[in-house]
Amino acid sequence: MLNKFNKISKVTAVAAVAGVFGLALVANSNNANAQGLTLATLDLYSCTDSTYGQGGTYFTNNEPNGSKSGNYTSRANYTSSCETGNTSNASGAVVTATQTLRAATAQTVGLISSRISQVRSATRRNSGLKMTALSLSNDLSNGEIGLAGGNASKGVGVWAQGKFTAVDFTSVSAAFDGNILTGMFGIDKTFAGGKFLIGLGGGFETSDFETTFNRGTVESDGLIIAPYISAMFGNGFSIDATGGYANLDYDTTRKETATNELINGSTDADRFFGSMMLKYNRSKKLSKGSLTYGALLGVSYTEEEKDGFTEVGADGDTSVAVAAQTTEMGQVLFGMTTGMDFGKVEPFLNLTGEFDFEKSDDVTVGATQVAISDSDFGLRVGGGLNLRFSPRVSGLVSADSVLLRDDYSEFTGTAKIRIDF
Repeated sequence: MLNKFNKISKVTAVAAVAGVFGLALVANSNNANAQGLTLATLDLYSCTDSTYGQGGTYFTNNEPNGSKSGNYTSRANYTSSCETGNTSNASGAVVTATQTLRAATAQTVGLISSRISQVRSATRRNSGLKMTALSLSNDLSNGEIGLAGGNASKGVGVWAQGKFTAVDFTSVSAAFDGNILTGMFGIDKTFAGGKFLIGLGGGFETSDFETTFNRGTVESDGLIIAPYISAMFGNGFSIDATGGYANLDYDTTRKETATNELINGSTDADRFFGSMMLKYNRSKKLSKGSLTYGALLGVSYTEEEKDGFTEVGADGDTSVAVAAQTTEMGQVLFGMTTGMDFGKVEPFLNLTGEFDFEKSDDVTVGATQVAISDSDFGLRVGGGLNLRFSPRVSGLVSADSVLLRDDYSEFTGTAKIRIDF
């Protein structure tokens, strides 16, 4: 009889516990349903949903420290991508800003610098005397252009060139790859026997990137204007300076992690840039040509200001505010170049160090918008050919690559033609 009583007691206790647990589940389910969701459907909500997403009213009111002591300890319970700082739901225009700005600045400044160098290159074999490509001497062995008296140059040159850069950033939290294309044209004039050069360049920039970290894209296009000046001193020294402005339109896409919804965004940006270089160029005449060599030391600075914008989901229900963003990039540049000038063609090699002394690192914009930093030093290695088709027409083809930056690779190709009259 006693054993039977013990069994009945145990069954009764188990039933009582089960009943209490069942009532708790029903109460919890009713509370969840009162908020408009069930436990089974929680995963279907976007991290950015105004009610159930990060910062949403439901989780704010139901977390332990909220106004309702509650049912969930963290939004990360249903998706870790809702954690602050996770880039899977971040705008590509924010995360890629630092690396793409550095590549774009190098591209634009490099085009202007290349133009100035070609104007100077025709006479650098003469130890810097009359450093202009438009001197009137008939002695081509001195690196100057011989023109007939009735066809004398007025020191004016026009040029057009294009530069293509491929970028690949492999950081796990911010992986992306793509390209930037810049086309520029300009006109300039030399003064005081070629000692001074003043010019104006203009053009366009377009970029196209795939942002792996958020399954999206970033595209941009815009116009550039860049005046420039160069002053030559004795013994092969010169100072080159340029500054400019670009206005750009950005379009972005990404896929929301929890719902797989396509999110679109667009914004405008203003970019201001400047660069100053001290250069040294000399040449030494050899039996079959001239050995050319030089060095540079300079600084460049760029600031880009993106307007704030709102990302919108394909269904029109999701909207995410992205705050205005300012990205800075300042670099110290130092390097050397060498080549062999054979008159019609001049192959050359160059080596340039890049140190980022000012850079927008880890800038947080909104709850999940995070910019990723990278190495502060890079080494640009390249080479190419200066081509002289005729006394008034010349060109350039070159390529270079950036080394030593963690998780980052960059390859650039350049082509240019110049006509003097």
